[in-house]
Amino acid sequence: MADALSIIGLVAEQKIKAAYDQGEFADLPGKGQPLVLEDDAHLAPELRMAYKILKNSGHLPPEITAAREVRDILDLLADCPDETLRLRQMHTLRVLTQRLDRSGRLELLLDGLPDYQRKLLDRVRLHGPGSGPGPGK
Repeated sequence: MADALSIIGLVAEQKIKAAYDQGEFADLPGKGQPLVLEDDAHLAPELRMAYKILKNSGHLPPEITAAREVRDILDLLADCPDETLRLRQMHTLRVLTQRLDRSGRLELLLDGLPDYQRKLLDRVRLHGPGSGPGPGK
């Protein structure tokens, strides 16, 4: 079986090289642009395919949606001059992090955050919005 797979691989490589040499890949959309890779390193290997199927069908698990919202809010808070909006977003951030903490996914989110965002998130989780100086102060 392994020999058949290696033969198929060789044939595929030859066909790809021939197409490349003939210039068939020269005008593909996105040429010269960085690849948009999916960051699924935080998922257990046995869950990756199931999550990919859910994502492709337009459905994401709640913890993935919450983690994405947390990142978006942290980005917004970095440049938010409006104190009322900042407090509202910090409250939302606290609710989302509590939800992620209950699902056991919060530590995975924290691993990928820059230091500034991690410190902000820790402050919101521990003390809540409105305690201590706000971001950017």
